[in-house]
Amino acid sequence: MTQLTAAERELLTLRFFHLLSQEEIAARIGTNQMQVSRRLRRLLFKLRDLAGALDEGDSAADRLSTVDEVATRTLRRQEVGRDRQSAASHTARVA
Repeated sequence: MTQLTAAERELLTLRFFHLLSQEEIAARIGTNQMQVSRRLRRLLFKLRDLAGALDEGDSAADRLSTVDEVATRTLRRQEVGRDRQSAASHTARVA
């Protein structure tokens, strides 16, 4: 993580720890969703490179597929988190 900039660490934290959507991140950092998407994509490639996860034989399609899988898992976690928040909010209103 020391090889990442402060902005990159913030982006990772907002997306994968706070589970914010790209739109929510964009609003927080003062940019648009497309820029957040591009920055996340570049950052994920950088992390894979730093981790040595890329083999020379990996194709661009393989790399994009992996990024899409990570994005899908993140969206699922986000949905679960929102479902839990919604349930907690509903329980608080009922009580």
